[in-house]
Amino acid sequence: KEIEVLKAALTEKVNLDKGAGEQNQLLVESLNRKLKAASDTSHNLESHLAELKSMMAKSQIEHQNELAELARQHALEEKESKEAIEALQEECRELEAEADTAKEEAAERAAAQLSA
Repeated sequence: KEIEVLKAALTEKVNLDKGAGEQNQLLVESLNRKLKAASDTSHNLESHLAELKSMMAKSQIEHQNELAELARQHALEEKESKEAIEALQEECRELEAEADTAKEEAAERAAAQLSA
């Protein structure tokens, strides 16, 4: 009778151990799936982050190129304005010289008419 009780207890323990083992196996499989999903998510996030960094770098380069182009255009416009101002100043000097010459000639003619 004691042997039967021991046998039943041992059988129950074996069955419990089997059940615990199966439960542990299911738990391990579930954890492995969750770990794989977390790993995939992490990889996707890293990929998106790298893509965003690349886009930001490209955007920054484009912005710097636009600024450089604007600076170049500004320098060119400044140079053209300076050249135009210098040309106008030269034209003004020439007109002033012509006006002075015309005044002198007019004064000479007036003096010649007065002496005549």
